[in-house]
Amino acid sequence: MRRIKQIRKSIQKIEIEKSTFDLIQDYTQHSSVHGVRYMSNQKAPFLERIFWLLVLVVCILFACILNYRLWQRYTAIPTVLAVKDTHVPLYLFPFPSVTICPANKVKKSAALEYFSRYINISSDPAIQPALVHIMSALSLMQKPSYHRMAPHINASMQVLPLLSQVNISDFMLHVLPKCEEVFGLCSWHGKNISCCEIFSLQKTEEGYCYSFNSLTSEEGKHWYREGIEQRDLNGAKIMVHTSYEYPDAGDGVWLPSTHGKKLSIAVFSSSSGHLRLLRPPDGTPGFDSLNIKHSLNCSRCAPTCYNTEYDLEISYVPDARNKTWLYSGHLDIFYGNLGARRYLRDITFTSSDLLVFIGGVANLFLGFSLLSVVEFIYWFLKIAIILGYRAYKKKGGDYDSNTVRY
Repeated sequence: MRRIKQIRKSIQKIEIEKSTFDLIQDYTQHSSVHGVRYMSNQKAPFLERIFWLLVLVVCILFACILNYRLWQRYTAIPTVLAVKDTHVPLYLFPFPSVTICPANKVKKSAALEYFSRYINISSDPAIQPALVHIMSALSLMQKPSYHRMAPHINASMQVLPLLSQVNISDFMLHVLPKCEEVFGLCSWHGKNISCCEIFSLQKTEEGYCYSFNSLTSEEGKHWYREGIEQRDLNGAKIMVHTSYEYPDAGDGVWLPSTHGKKLSIAVFSSSSGHLRLLRPPDGTPGFDSLNIKHSLNCSRCAPTCYNTEYDLEISYVPDARNKTWLYSGHLDIFYGNLGARRYLRDITFTSSDLLVFIGGVANLFLGFSLLSVVEFIYWFLKIAIILGYRAYKKKGGDYDSNTVRY
């Protein structure tokens, strides 16, 4: 046993006295990475060692390129959308919101009465035609198509300075057809119900409308108006959307004002999970960076957990029932079937996949594994300890070679 300890101490002393180059050569001779041992073989010809060095460099280069592409794929968070269930009970989803926008959003009589608070309409015969142009412009107001208002604005320039104190929002609320003027009769689950109890005022990109089952509407603001029998005879725009979103002005179905016909909308619900909201890339046609300078950038936002979409099937057919002849239009919205489709959007390239692919590339090109990493750390610490002790000894330390352990 004493003999073995003496041999071990002698070996440690020899290793401490080795040069840095010799220590690195010891690692290369014992390395499990492919090609490293051939490169450090002192007995091999010089050209052969250069060859193995070039092969090793090329393999490292290709491995780095492939691993970089794998990392880019991982950071892009690729997803796949698949049908998880084709028949999900409808009671698991909220009924969609229904937003109805009257075609005539500005009543002339109410608008003239409102303008008369600020100017004397009868003082000049040219004022009233100019005010009619202002009404037409405001009825066409819709984001972002403000250019449609330009002809009417240009025709009413003479009276605009007189209306500088007018609040546009207050004006549009005042001249909006009231709830009782728009709706005649409503039915929910087969029971008649007051329309003005279930429809609330809703702000949209087309102005003020009325919404049913909406979380974004101004609940309680139905804007009744008594003593007026006028009804909108130009129809209305119908928008079906989720209850937690504002209606999109670009969508919608037109319900014309026609007696004896019914507009039927069948709603098909579908839901998706793990969705990501993206900002349009810079330079995308139609998305000018100057116009979205202050918008939210959600390219790095966490994915939303839940999303519901409603597909519509629309039919416009004659209806012989008496109720359809009592009013200017009849709208029927219902679920088209007894179930909804559920989709699952999942990430196709996870962190586990990244680890497996990187390990496969390293093993393919270099024969590299996790044990190779441990081996490299071991030799790195061993060489560092020896070099550190050697530097300490040169400064006059009183430790001998037998005190170094690794």
